[in-house]
Amino acid sequence: IEQRRLLQMLAGLFSQTWQSNVVEKRLEWIQKVDESLPTKQAILVSLVEQDSELSVRQAALDKLTSPLQAFELSNAHNDVTTRQHASRVLAKLIGVNSNISEQECRDLIKSNPEIKPTLAKHCTYAALRHELIELLSEAQQSEIIAEVSFTDTRQLIAKNLVSEDALRTAKKGLRGKDTSAEKIIKSKLDGINTTAKKLASEKELADELCAKMELLASYTKWRPEFKGQYIICDRQWQEKGFSPEPSVLARYDSAHAVVSAEVERQIKIEQAQIAQQECCSQLATLNATLATLSIEEALKDKSAHTKLHKDTLERWQQQIKIDEPKHDLVQQFNKAQQNAESALTFFEVIENIPAPEDDANVVDNKNTIKQLKTALKQLNWSSDYPQLTAKTEIEKRIDDLLQSNEQAKTDAKNQLDKLHKRINRLLGNTNRGTLVVARRELEAVQKAVEKYSGKDRAALDERIEKATAAIKKMGDWQDFATEPKYLALCDQMEALQKSTQHPDKLAKKINDLQQKWKAVGQSDSADKHWDRFKLAADQAYEPCSIFFKQRRATRLENLKRREPLVTQMRDLLEKTDWDEQLDYQPDYKGIENELRRISNEWQKIKDVEPKQGQKQWLKLSKFKSAIYAKLDVVYDANIELKNQLIAQALAMLESDIQEQSLTKLQYLQSKWKTIGVTRRKQDQAAWKKFTKATDDVYAKIQGLRKDKRAEEDQQLDAYRSVIKKVQVLAKNTTSLAEGDREFESLQNEYQALPELPHNLPEKLIKGLESDYRRSSDNYSKARERVQLADKAKAMQAVYQYANLCEKLEALGSKATPEQTLKIKTEITELVISDKKIQQRLEQRLDSAHLDDRETYTQTRKELCIDLEILLGADSPSEDRAYRMEIQLQRMQTKGLGHSNATLKDKIDDFKIEWLCLPGAEAKQQQSLNKRFDALIKQADKSSKKQKL
Repeated sequence: IEQRRLLQMLAGLFSQTWQSNVVEKRLEWIQKVDESLPTKQAILVSLVEQDSELSVRQAALDKLTSPLQAFELSNAHNDVTTRQHASRVLAKLIGVNSNISEQECRDLIKSNPEIKPTLAKHCTYAALRHELIELLSEAQQSEIIAEVSFTDTRQLIAKNLVSEDALRTAKKGLRGKDTSAEKIIKSKLDGINTTAKKLASEKELADELCAKMELLASYTKWRPEFKGQYIICDRQWQEKGFSPEPSVLARYDSAHAVVSAEVERQIKIEQAQIAQQECCSQLATLNATLATLSIEEALKDKSAHTKLHKDTLERWQQQIKIDEPKHDLVQQFNKAQQNAESALTFFEVIENIPAPEDDANVVDNKNTIKQLKTALKQLNWSSDYPQLTAKTEIEKRIDDLLQSNEQAKTDAKNQLDKLHKRINRLLGNTNRGTLVVARRELEAVQKAVEKYSGKDRAALDERIEKATAAIKKMGDWQDFATEPKYLALCDQMEALQKSTQHPDKLAKKINDLQQKWKAVGQSDSADKHWDRFKLAADQAYEPCSIFFKQRRATRLENLKRREPLVTQMRDLLEKTDWDEQLDYQPDYKGIENELRRISNEWQKIKDVEPKQGQKQWLKLSKFKSAIYAKLDVVYDANIELKNQLIAQALAMLESDIQEQSLTKLQYLQSKWKTIGVTRRKQDQAAWKKFTKATDDVYAKIQGLRKDKRAEEDQQLDAYRSVIKKVQVLAKNTTSLAEGDREFESLQNEYQALPELPHNLPEKLIKGLESDYRRSSDNYSKARERVQLADKAKAMQAVYQYANLCEKLEALGSKATPEQTLKIKTEITELVISDKKIQQRLEQRLDSAHLDDRETYTQTRKELCIDLEILLGADSPSEDRAYRMEIQLQRMQTKGLGHSNATLKDKIDDFKIEWLCLPGAEAKQQQSLNKRFDALIKQADKSSKKQKL
């Protein structure tokens, strides 16, 4: 015992400062302690665990170097503040400014897995941090997101969260700490809200469509308007874009099957009636068409018309099985059908009657006439339709055939008379000695006689025998006179075989002898010596043939070489788009170059066949002339433009030159460059005149430039002064009337300012215009603020008026004169700017003494339902059936259209309507007010979203 006391005394003597009872000394020790020593770390941990002073515990925590110890203290310490401080120390030990390695972090996890959330929040190693995040549950991630030190990890958690609870927890924790993560969370929550609203809306729509379809299915008598209602309802069901609940789907399918079957039956009847009318119209059109057709046209399209007639009959039979047509329609169809059938039969009969040949005899024509008349008798064409063109043609054909028979008899007699006259001419030729003509005429007469027979033939043969004998005698005399001439021509041709003359001259002499041979005439002597003359001519012409063949080959080759140039010239004319347009102009310079190239190439190729070469040249010249005709128009127009520019430059020189004239001068010079091709000589002369005039003008401008800066600054200051006044007005305006009056005055002042000089920088002018627009926009915004304040003030007066009316309505007929007077006195102090609203409020005030308010209760309930329909909000269960009835009634009377007014405008109308309506029954007025106020709040939120 004594030894223990001694040891305690010694321990007291040598106790450390960290064990002092004085807080300042313990803090001083902690501040000076070397935290790198393990023993000191143990003391620091002891101080955190045992010291009663919070400041000492927090100072000791700040000196800790072990993340594991800090983590254990943050979980196990019995003081909340100390645990929170330990958590901050732990975040510092593993955070951005720490030296802990990734492996050390993983060792911490192995030794103490509970540290994972903390490392996930503060660990500097992104891969490890995200790995740990993925191991956490969704609830844990939502809890720690606000404490995470890194943006990318917060965004990762935001992307991982799915459930609404987790997202709301995370959003509540963040609250402005990370805008990007909050946007992700907000987007997901908005999606969830949108989905929920969409599901509710889809369910309401499905129930509504089911009710509509069931209502249509319940009708026992079908009306035409049901079809449109069915189509609209079914289209909305098909386009709804979602799958309803099985029970709703079964309800709809059951009602749809009943309605669709009836609709299909009604459609078939309607279609059959339309088809019946179409059949009658088709036959009437067919008859009208057949009436206008010629025989040729009718036979050409007979198969198509026959098929149309047959198809129409078949279609008619099909449609009358579906719905029995009216008696008048049946008569109309039968009449048109019989008429068309008669016409088609008539065309078929005509087609089978062969047309007589051009040389047909009278007997053939009579048979054709008989068949055509029979066809006309069988035709049964109604007088209700226009006259049948084909019938008229057949009647004319019959008349033509009858006339043809008469003409044929006359022609036969005339031909026989002509043949006898021809034999007379033949005998005359034999007497005059024209042997060749006589022989040729004899052959022709002998052929012409062959078609005759009987007495006519015998008389003709007798006269031909006399002519034949005369021609034979004349031939014998002609041979005796011409033979010496043929022999002389043969000698002359044989002499040319040894000639050495140029082929052109030799060929001409050969041709002269051949012409002399022909001039002697035809006779038996000519046939006798022709072979000798022909052989000599061929042998004499052989050198010419070789020469001409070679020359022709050369000329043909040159023609071929020239032909592409003709084609190129034609293409240059035809393929050039000569029409000048706003954004297009032909390349006249290129066209000129191409013209010169083709002409130069043409001149290099000279020796060609004369006739063909001339034709080729005419073609080229035609194309070339056409091109120059188009270029001449351009040349004349362009030189005229240049002369106009010269005149303008000279006019500038003689006028009062100003500094701004430089812009016009530059314009003239730039305009000169844009003018196209001209004739070279004209262009050179014009250019000399233009350059001299523009140089003189520029010299004058250079002498007139002066500094006008002061005047420009004065004008700019005037503009800036008005802009500044508008800005001040936008800041200080409080009255619409005074503000508008002053703003209008400033606008007039701005408009009256002189126009700024055109030579000012465009950027400066646009800046002034922008400042003026901005200041005007600021006044418009200030005006809207004042207007909204006035509107709110006026609306407040309406609310006060309505509240006073409601008080008086609550009293009803029991209200004393004093109570009524007091409330009406308060009302008279209110100012209602809108006269119509004031009149409606006065009407409500006048009805305040009534006790029977059932009608007004119903009206206010309907107004609530209207607002619920507009907002897509649910109605109370007791009003749902009434709401459905209202919707169906309005759909039938007004259709499915929507107003173009904004949601805010509609809500304002609802507010005015509610405030001006007389009060409901006392028991329901308060509940209806709450119901309406809740809907107005919902509407205000929706209106703000719509505005955004």
